[in-house]
Amino acid sequence: MPDQPVTRVTDRCYYILAKDPEPNPENHGFFSNPGIIITRKGVALLKDHLTFFKTIWDDVAKYYEEGLADFEMKPKIMEEPFMKNVASKWPGYNSTLGKFIAVAVQEYENAML
Repeated sequence: MPDQPVTRVTDRCYYILAKDPEPNPENHGFFSNPGIIITRKGVALLKDHLTFFKTIWDDVAKYYEEGLADFEMKPKIMEEPFMKNVASKWPGYNSTLGKFIAVAVQEYENAML
């Protein structure tokens, strides 16, 4: 995925504007507008997004190698502690998680070529 420009709002607040309203193979699943807030303790919001995508990618790789289809992966991925305790509380989680998984499967298959 090409780099996306970061927009500065203040000295400690930035965001990345997505080009599409839904995840798809062309945007590599990037459809949210993540905010980046720099605090004394670090960059917490970005960390949650990283954990979300890493969980999906790692689990898709594992379950793909086990021969599972994307729809079979979803309930297993939803049981991961981060997904269950953090991501599931985000708006749109239930309606978009399957799309993220489908895009990750396509990305994984493309990486194998």
